[in-house]
Amino acid sequence: MDNRIAILLSTYNSEKYLCEQIDSILNQSYKEWILYIRDDGSTDETLNIIKEYCSQHSNIVLCKSENKNRGAKNSFFWLLEHVDALYYMFCDHDDVWLPFKVEITYKKMKIAEQDNFDKSIIVNTDLMVVDNNLQIIHPSMWEAAHLLPDILKSSFHYLCICNFVTGCTMMINQKAKEVSFPVSSKAIFHDSWIALKVLYTGGIIIPIKEQTILYRQHTQNVCGVPIYPTNYILDKIKHCISILKMNKIAYEMCSSVGKTNIFVYCLYKIKYYFKRR
Repeated sequence: MDNRIAILLSTYNSEKYLCEQIDSILNQSYKEWILYIRDDGSTDETLNIIKEYCSQHSNIVLCKSENKNRGAKNSFFWLLEHVDALYYMFCDHDDVWLPFKVEITYKKMKIAEQDNFDKSIIVNTDLMVVDNNLQIIHPSMWEAAHLLPDILKSSFHYLCICNFVTGCTMMINQKAKEVSFPVSSKAIFHDSWIALKVLYTGGIIIPIKEQTILYRQHTQNVCGVPIYPTNYILDKIKHCISILKMNKIAYEMCSSVGKTNIFVYCLYKIKYYFKRR
């Protein structure tokens, strides 16, 4: 079995959408991958669904792990630590991958490695935001959130104040995996931690401005789409307490990755605000 690309899927009470997600992976144009699934302590029919797929497809593997709820971040890090491959992709349980997602990302990764063979690399893409029934809410998450990937990928300090690397669109190479461990207790999500570690250690992030996934929004989302508010300043004033708390958590994560200080963090926050405008 070819272990070139490992697709890492963490499930938790995923029975409602899981079949659509796995079917979309099976329908990928590029076939040289293995789907590794770790269940995070589901109490519904999720495990039975996974076992049925495993019985029918040799490239779908249910990982043996304690039946313990680690949370999405730690479940993904467990998978990344225990699976060996050349490249890794992360998969949420409730989305739908468009048919050329793996192929597009893998081709870009191989091109990037030709000139950066000794570097840690992340390739990530834009997303199409959809509702429960896969009806389009916004054709581009990057546009909806006013994200500027070319700026954010340019330095560790910019990425500290705004992460644009969404886990379910990432592919990382082996070197990116290596620099991601050990993981600090200050890490918020697996995607933002890996992205920060890659940039801080001299690696590169390559954004693809193409939507490769239907990113489903519903009431159970662990992390939703950060829509850019119409009245940015008023929104910040209205939610100032929660924003300060979130920035404190984000700053602590960045500080645990590498050298920075609160002055630099605030400076880049201001610079990015004016660039987004």
